[in-house]
Amino acid sequence: MNQKQHSFVTEYLRIGDKVIAYKIAYQCDSTNLETLISSANRLMKHPEVAKAIEDVQSRIRAQVEYELKQELRRELLTVQRKRELLAAIATGDISVEQNYKGRDCKTCTQFAKPTINQMLKAIDIDSKLAGHYVSNKNVHDSTQPVKPVENTESTLQNEIADTQELDIMTEERLEHFLSPQEQHTNNIPLIAAKQYRQLE
Repeated sequence: MNQKQHSFVTEYLRIGDKVIAYKIAYQCDSTNLETLISSANRLMKHPEVAKAIEDVQSRIRAQVEYELKQELRRELLTVQRKRELLAAIATGDISVEQNYKGRDCKTCTQFAKPTINQMLKAIDIDSKLAGHYVSNKNVHDSTQPVKPVENTESTLQNEIADTQELDIMTEERLEHFLSPQEQHTNNIPLIAAKQYRQLE
């Protein structure tokens, strides 16, 4: 794989669009979209380029899966440990050391079992952790005044994400990516849901 192909692979993995990656890697001045798409597709079919992209994507996928499994495992172990402790409290299998001053001794120690209220509270918390019931949360419907929000036109990353979802690259979008243009702003008022329903 030569330097330009390596640069193409890097840009493709960074940006996610083969046409833009081709344009950057080969420093191409052409604005003919069909030519750029054809060249990018031809490069994507090159065995070394395709293998390099697949290798990196599979390594990234494996790393993400591993990290998600580790995070889930830590969370599950923590929740499981909490539930074990709550079960010990609820069944009265746990006793807590209490120190106090007594009549006959300066400092006395006793081991106390959980009270009924503590056992009931442990059962309640364990049920919430197990997902047996959901606690009710008060939802306040607050209507706030309409505020204009300054919204700029789509950024490069949003445009790239859009084209990746649709897998379409138009000449206009390519031109937008390859030549910086003046950004325009629009003021868009936000309307609360209640007020919006009243307008209908």
